[in-house]
Amino acid sequence: MCDFILVLKTNSGIYGQLPSYGERLSHYYAYFTTQSNYLVFVYFVFYLFQKKFKNTKPDFIIRLMVTVYITMTMLVFWFGLFVQGNLVKNMSVYEWISTFILHTIIPVAMLLSYIVTAGDTFLQIWNASWS
Repeated sequence: MCDFILVLKTNSGIYGQLPSYGERLSHYYAYFTTQSNYLVFVYFVFYLFQKKFKNTKPDFIIRLMVTVYITMTMLVFWFGLFVQGNLVKNMSVYEWISTFILHTIIPVAMLLSYIVTAGDTFLQIWNASWS
């Protein structure tokens, strides 16, 4: 949400050069990073509603799809774009924090969610009779 507001209010960088709010939003939503992060947000909202009202979780293929999309966002950014070096030269502190959240924190949270919720059975590793 902070990025969304920043895009509308900023007068610097690429967004400062775009004259209308429509063009700024069009440019903002054109990035796969933005799309995949919003997809994760929608997925978590959908997951919470399904868990609360139906006591189920989204289908496996939906969980896998969202996880793959956000993982690709993280991998392409860190191993494709970030290693070029010139990406971080002109970033403000806010942009750096936002980039870290969008390309690291949210993908890792989705990966952990996928790992924790992927199975339908519970494997008890520690047997109570062992103690």
